[in-house]
Amino acid sequence: MESVYAARRELKHYGCMTHLFGRVGLTKEAEEMIEAMPMKGDIFVWGDLLGRCRTYGNVEVAEKAAEQVMGMKPEDGGAYSAMASVYANTERWDDFGEG
Repeated sequence: MESVYAARRELKHYGCMTHLFGRVGLTKEAEEMIEAMPMKGDIFVWGDLLGRCRTYGNVEVAEKAAEQVMGMKPEDGGAYSAMASVYANTERWDDFGEG
């Protein structure tokens, strides 16, 4: 984008890419991209990834995304609810009550 269109990469561009990766089930690739970004991921980027992990059952990435979301906004119950859903959908009942 920068070399062809002279458009600086911004967090919103990475958010769009996270969403696109997530929609096709590439949750690990989305996580790797977020971690390689030149800026820190925000609650929207990590939250979108968490939602996609719930859809595709990627527990490992979901736990990391939930940790990021909970660190930014611990009073928001959405991440806790999403993790409960991830654990239930993957039948990881022992992990269900942790957090």
